[in-house]
Amino acid sequence: MKTGRLLSFLTLFLLILFLCLWSMQIPAKTMPADTAQQDTPANSQNLPATQRSYTFEELGASHPLSLSGSSGSMALSFGVHGDELVTAARARITYTYSPSLLPHLSHIKVMLNDEVLATLSLPQEEAGQPTTRDIDLDPRFLSDFNRLRFEMVGHYQAGCEDPFHSSLWARISNQSELLLEIQPVKQAVNLADFPEPFFDPRNLHRLSLPFVFADGVGHETLAAAAELASWFGIQAAWRGARFDVLIDQIPERYGMVFATNEKRPAFLAQQAPVTGPTLALIKHPNNAWGKLLLIMGRNEADLRMAVHGLVLGEATLSGTTVEIRDSMLLKERKPYDAPSWIRLDRPVKLGELIENRQELQAAGRQPGAIEIKLRIPDDLFTWRSAGIPLKLKYRYSAPLKEDESRLTVKLNDQFLTAFNLADGRGGLKEGVTIPLFGELLSDTNEVLLPSFGLRHRNQLQLQFSFGHHQNRGCGSYNLDNMQAAIDDDSVIDLRGFPHYTALPNLRFFANSGYPFTRLADQSETVAVIAAEPQADEISTLLTLAGRLGESTGYPATRLQVVPPTATEKLQDREILIIGSRAAQPLMEHWGVDPASKLGELGTISTPALAVNPRYDWFGFGTAPISSPITQITTRANGPLAAIVAFESPLSPGRSVVAFMSNIPGSLLSLLDALENPDAVLAINGSAVFVRDGKVTSSSSTLVGQSYFVGDLSLWSRVHFFFSRHPLLLIFLTVGATLIMAFALWRTLKGVARRRMEVGERSS
Repeated sequence: MKTGRLLSFLTLFLLILFLCLWSMQIPAKTMPADTAQQDTPANSQNLPATQRSYTFEELGASHPLSLSGSSGSMALSFGVHGDELVTAARARITYTYSPSLLPHLSHIKVMLNDEVLATLSLPQEEAGQPTTRDIDLDPRFLSDFNRLRFEMVGHYQAGCEDPFHSSLWARISNQSELLLEIQPVKQAVNLADFPEPFFDPRNLHRLSLPFVFADGVGHETLAAAAELASWFGIQAAWRGARFDVLIDQIPERYGMVFATNEKRPAFLAQQAPVTGPTLALIKHPNNAWGKLLLIMGRNEADLRMAVHGLVLGEATLSGTTVEIRDSMLLKERKPYDAPSWIRLDRPVKLGELIENRQELQAAGRQPGAIEIKLRIPDDLFTWRSAGIPLKLKYRYSAPLKEDESRLTVKLNDQFLTAFNLADGRGGLKEGVTIPLFGELLSDTNEVLLPSFGLRHRNQLQLQFSFGHHQNRGCGSYNLDNMQAAIDDDSVIDLRGFPHYTALPNLRFFANSGYPFTRLADQSETVAVIAAEPQADEISTLLTLAGRLGESTGYPATRLQVVPPTATEKLQDREILIIGSRAAQPLMEHWGVDPASKLGELGTISTPALAVNPRYDWFGFGTAPISSPITQITTRANGPLAAIVAFESPLSPGRSVVAFMSNIPGSLLSLLDALENPDAVLAINGSAVFVRDGKVTSSSSTLVGQSYFVGDLSLWSRVHFFFSRHPLLLIFLTVGATLIMAFALWRTLKGVARRRMEVGERSS
């Protein structure tokens, strides 16, 4: 009987278990396969993971990370793209440390977002030489923005020690690497996320974004594309941007697509016509992880209006489709009012030049420098000025030793001055404000930034440092809680400086896009490109527009793009010529001698002398002999590209900058040169050649005479002219002295003769 009950119970248990298992299978069978994987990391497994690596230098460490003292620390920041999932992460760290560190008491902590993930041991046998270790980073601790921190725990003796002893040091190479394994993740299709995924601010690499056009693209469409490229250049900022061009081809993952009802890429042939300027975000037809932004219109004018709405009304975008009802440019920009440049019409507070007030604060005994970017126009005429006034207000903790605590001021890594930090007890400076109830001390000083050290992109570096106080015997050291800050109402004043400079100067163009960036909206710029441009010519135009936008901080909303035949639109304009096919017709139309303006690339003319000796003695170094003494024509089978600049034959004081190459595709080498900081240093003068990645600025190539742009007062012009021509000033001074002496001699001689005549009559 007991056996029967046991069998009945067992049978009932098995029946219940079977029913439970069967009921659990029903949802899996009825759930659609695509729904089961939607919006989960599992979809990323359909594509193989990709490897991505960053050196610490690419993460912002321009120098090796220096850890000093018993608890020195340094950190790096990096981001993870919103459309990607990190499945594995590893840091390959190369470091060197002091031989004086005690191995059993010393190590380096590796922290990710304040989580300690590993420690680097410091064995005695490897001290003083580079050591490399791989550290696994748990992806669970990663977020959109991350901080990888290294903190040294260092001791050189077991007993009493100085926590800031010189033997407590370690260096982490900036060639160490962060290695990430990435898989793509699907995202919702929504313009509210724009500019993502096309530009992700967490991406530390150069922006690479394809632009897609139909065959036979029009110049007004190119103007709209250039405006959009300039806006993306602003977003990319220091990363840089490159815009590849596809004609009737679909990009691999992301892209900007321009289409009108009559002219559109072939893969959009089935797209319904639009009734006005329209923006549409769609899934990539061939890539489930890709998206395309369609800029559409009835005609080319609609495309320009759609781009206006995109770059000026980006904050209002939402959904998958947006129709631009109206977008008007109500007012032109004024000269030199670029948002990225320092204002010249009033004093500027340093707080206006930063994004976060935390950037003006420092903590610790030897904190990092406070860095402030200063962008000024290239033609700012600071000749013979005492400098640019900077009124610094700052606060700091009372130092223990005032003679070793100071604020150091540098400009572009060049030392300017240093101010001692008083302890508030009547020592160094009467103007020090004594704090109440534990507040910080405050002080004010004025600095003159030297004009000779200024360029378009400047970096003001303010470095606080506090003296080290060492007690006798074993004492406590409370220097890690030292605080300092630059007040955000410190002021820099650039008012009163005129604008005046000599051109052509391709260094200005390479660094800031001047003279085209004088007006941030490019209202006085015309880009000239061939009637039927090739992909590399369009890519060059778009990439240059991106550089202009990055320089000014404002999109090129009024840039014009025309073919070489539209010469009537070039009057009183700055002219940017893209490609030899556009340059050659203009040279011929203007009657410019190719021998003196480098018309055909491959024909190089050398003047008899770069400077006429008749003028040189008087300082006229800008007047060359116009007739060439040699002319050599070559036909090379290798790529050769050039940038030339000269005064516009149509409008005095206006500039022409032309990008030319001998074979299709070699124009892109000029873009590579402009993106290479070392190559940019070699760019100057009026002609630059790029061959196999090498940049040469040719002083022997004759590309016209120098000319001046800007406005100076009459007295300043005279003063500046004679400062450049000292020998002429000497000759004029001697001549004037002789003339005055001769006139005085004749006058005195006449007076003496009249006196003698009066005396003779009297006698």
